[in-house]
Amino acid sequence: MQMHSKSSLLVITIALLATNCSARAAEKVVVPKHAMAIYAPAPKYPLFALMRHEEGSGTFVFRVDIKSGLVKAVIVARSTGHADLDAAAMKAFKRWKFEPGAVPSIKQIDAHSKDPLASRDGLVKAPISFTIR
Repeated sequence: MQMHSKSSLLVITIALLATNCSARAAEKVVVPKHAMAIYAPAPKYPLFALMRHEEGSGTFVFRVDIKSGLVKAVIVARSTGHADLDAAAMKAFKRWKFEPGAVPSIKQIDAHSKDPLASRDGLVKAPISFTIR
């Protein structure tokens, strides 16, 4: 698995999504931003995936509570190609925490969002690669 980090805090370059979680809205994403992940445990490579030599890269979208910085939900935007790798990534990503207030709201990015929590939540898109060395 390959993750990039700087010092004790993990700085992840992410693209914030302007969305109602629709594919069409996700294509409009053009706002790259740095968000500070203050707690970012790496996914554990599943044992059976290692035994089967499974590798893959995927993209995941986190729904983040702006006030607390806690990840409320994780969805697979692009699968790694293996369900067990996707599950390991989602399990770890659900434990991540961002600097409170660092993620802009969905409403700030997409003023027309119909999401009822668009002013309280933000969306973060992050890639991951599982590779065996």
